[in-house]
Amino acid sequence: MISATAPTSSSLPDPTLIEHFHAGDAGAFEILFERHYPAAVSAAQRILGTRAWDSVDDVVQEGFIRLARFLSTSDCQSVRRLLGRIVTNLAIDELRRRERSLCFSLEACDGGLSPVAGVTMDPGALHLLSFERRILMTMFEELSRRERCVLDLRIVEGLSHVEVAHRLGITQDASKKCYSRARTKLQARILEGLMGEG
Repeated sequence: MISATAPTSSSLPDPTLIEHFHAGDAGAFEILFERHYPAAVSAAQRILGTRAWDSVDDVVQEGFIRLARFLSTSDCQSVRRLLGRIVTNLAIDELRRRERSLCFSLEACDGGLSPVAGVTMDPGALHLLSFERRILMTMFEELSRRERCVLDLRIVEGLSHVEVAHRLGITQDASKKCYSRARTKLQARILEGLMGEG
């Protein structure tokens, strides 16, 4: 029988830590958090970008909250894979929310009004809203949103094109073309970097 009061070793495998968590050991989940936090951040950054830290942090924190809720009543074969899927879905939702917000700002500016009644939209502020999306800090961020999502789901999550298509609401053929296009772009950028160093 697992004691919830006994100290939990950080060397324990994930399934054992989940058993401890089920027994009421909050320290077990803290170890899971520390173990999988870097991978969760990387998954969020691949979709949201490395500069959007506030959004990335919010997505990761919410991801662990949902993971804790799931693990409180269920087991899973791979915490890393489950958390990756949760964070990826949350990041995609956040990206869609930001795009809707930007579109709303653009529409308001075109109409001479800001989203807040009685306040004039500052063109400089509008520029800053879109600036983050145009800054390309890494090769992944040079890809389109869909290309980043498809590449992440295929390589990191190991999903099939059928699963990717279902997750993103696109066709299987579109997933394959997007994946191929993203790989070609990355290969070209890597080649450019190598030639530049030479």
